[in-house]
Amino acid sequence: MTHKNFYIVIFAGGSGTRLWPMSRQQMPKQFHILTGKRSLLQNTFDRVAKAVDRSRIFVLTTEPFKAETKRQLDELPPENILIEPLGRNTTAATALAAALISKHDPDAIIATLPSDHVVTHPERFIAALTDAYTCVNQDREAIVTIGIQPTHPNTGLGYIQRGTMRDDIADLTYPAFKAERFVEKPDSATAKRYLKTGNYFWNAGYFVWHVETMLQALQKYTPDTVEKIDRYISAKPKEEKLAIYETIHPTPIDLSVMEQYPHLLVIPADLGWSDVGSWASLHEILKIESGVDSIIKGDHIGVDTENVLILGHNKLIATAGLKDVIVVDTPDVMLICHKDKAQDIKKILEQLTEQGRETYL
Repeated sequence: MTHKNFYIVIFAGGSGTRLWPMSRQQMPKQFHILTGKRSLLQNTFDRVAKAVDRSRIFVLTTEPFKAETKRQLDELPPENILIEPLGRNTTAATALAAALISKHDPDAIIATLPSDHVVTHPERFIAALTDAYTCVNQDREAIVTIGIQPTHPNTGLGYIQRGTMRDDIADLTYPAFKAERFVEKPDSATAKRYLKTGNYFWNAGYFVWHVETMLQALQKYTPDTVEKIDRYISAKPKEEKLAIYETIHPTPIDLSVMEQYPHLLVIPADLGWSDVGSWASLHEILKIESGVDSIIKGDHIGVDTENVLILGHNKLIATAGLKDVIVVDTPDVMLICHKDKAQDIKKILEQLTEQGRETYL
């Protein structure tokens, strides 16, 4: 694409711990190498750099991750790393990115997306992203999201229901539809019904919008956040800026704007997508990549060990009679869990918090 007003903002300030103990509050999963030879953040940057010139790619992160972001993306101009003093979810992040970029280019069309996803069909991602830019370029009031073609009845993700097709937008690879509604994480029976209808798609948090349209929507639906972002940008002392940002209520952009915005479009696409939401999901990704059931990295000896994910660190890991088990070794913690219980890691973190053992979080 050659349009000079197309931008991308990668959100890389999250501190997710679903891949604990590798992913920690001080080094979350986007900075780790989970597939291939580059981190999730680096892979995301490499992917979007095929769509937009690097000078128009920004990474928005928080102060604790500024140095690591610069280290991993040394090819990115330093001024393209936007810093929040602390995370306040995607409404604040979107408002800050929109306000800063609008000062540089008031006609910017911006794509915002997370930094910690796996996409095994990057060419489809680029095609869908190009379509989203095309939609906004032809219909400035539209906010466009890329809906992920579901592969199973996932109860851990939000869904988007598609409505009628927009056949008035030209030059699309994938058709665009009116987005009827967002649906929060459904129960198992509802998720199975969604999958069967073919009209519901996973919400990956990919949004494309004209900067003026987004600023107007934010002003309408969350004026308090806009007012505080404006004060934050204008403030000079670091302490004053932090004090302002701390008062922003942390809200996802899906809830504050997208679920209410009347002119939302969805482009469904099968991207080979995963949010790598658990060790079990990472195991499945690596199994597909390698063609084998047991994924073992590090020094390991095993007897009767089947369908396991073992990530070693600096010690020999020996296993016998294990099946469907995950072992993750880090310098200070070793996790051992059954694949079916991978989501229960959050209960371990809750116990650590209750016991005041923050150094392990």
